[in-house]
Amino acid sequence: MRVHGWNTSPPSLNGKFHFAVICLIKAIEHAQAFPGRNKYSTLKPWTREEADRFLLASGKLQDTFWKLERAAELLDNGRAKFPDFRPPSATIEQITAMQQAHRDIPLFLDNVLIYLRVFVDCLAKVTSQLYERKNIVPSFSFREQKKWFLEKRRSVDPTYTAILENQTNWFTALAGDSDEEGLRNLVIHRMVRMQLFYQPGKSPDTNQVHAFLYGDVGSQVGSLLPTVQKLVDELCIFLDSYFEHFSRSVELQFGGQLPHPIGTVLFEFEDRLPSSWLYPRI
Repeated sequence: MRVHGWNTSPPSLNGKFHFAVICLIKAIEHAQAFPGRNKYSTLKPWTREEADRFLLASGKLQDTFWKLERAAELLDNGRAKFPDFRPPSATIEQITAMQQAHRDIPLFLDNVLIYLRVFVDCLAKVTSQLYERKNIVPSFSFREQKKWFLEKRRSVDPTYTAILENQTNWFTALAGDSDEEGLRNLVIHRMVRMQLFYQPGKSPDTNQVHAFLYGDVGSQVGSLLPTVQKLVDELCIFLDSYFEHFSRSVELQFGGQLPHPIGTVLFEFEDRLPSSWLYPRI
């Protein structure tokens, strides 16, 4: 079951945005905040240090998600601003909107890549706190944590190790490895520029943007928006497996079910979700 992405209820455009990992974190926080009321048989209340570590990691992850969400929304706003110029002439307002979109779209696309990278490092920090032995799993970065599971301590959590082994091609596309540089690394560390091509639609909502990197790119990079969409779709599949595994693991630790089924809907929207271009429809 897909639990990261969005869906609508035809014929209305109203819909729901699912992001189950954040819902799981909120459920854990709620269980720890009211341990007596929830009556989990083996729940060990956090120490002050454990609470500080988890809440900081959780808060940073959620802050980063909302920054990512906003960057995706603002990029879409820019996409909707460029006009379909028609004779005899363009208005000052149309030209101004076009110039603004031309500046904004590369800025927000860069931010999408940056916040995706920050998000997965925040996820690694949260992950380290989901084990009964809080200090055993490295938490500095997703790359460090993945390497630790795959190369050093596969036996700590074989199920999660298998998820990391089989469902992280998106991370290579985003952050690179020894053989390939990821999109975020190209944007941050290489001498590259972004070239935009616009394809006006019949309405602003159907405008299309084609963005390409050129310069010190290394391997060939295609149109960026479809590449980023594919990357995020694969990330969401990984997060689906992550959610399924750790929701069960946490329930075993607590000796009881978290609010069941754990809610997966992060928010509802009306008419249209501007950031929907980034996330998979489920």
